[in-house]
Amino acid sequence: MVPLLNAPSFSGIKLGPSQTVTVQVAVVSNNVPWRAEFEYTRDSCSDSLVNGLRMLPEQLRARATRTPVRVETHFIETEAVTSRP
Repeated sequence: MVPLLNAPSFSGIKLGPSQTVTVQVAVVSNNVPWRAEFEYTRDSCSDSLVNGLRMLPEQLRARATRTPVRVETHFIETEAVTSRP
């Protein structure tokens, strides 16, 4: 796993509906094809307050027990990419 080189924070890049972004990742400079897998979470603006209130008990419990909050994550994988020399 490598971090995004152009992410503004450790949390990554936040995108709104229909937004796109070009990301920069570190790769080994060889001509072997590779794939990138990105992890993301979804949070719609219309229900973010409802989700926040629903998650409040779990967030408080996580803070009290010093354990991470469970977040539903999704993955997307790129097609095979070959690095340019």
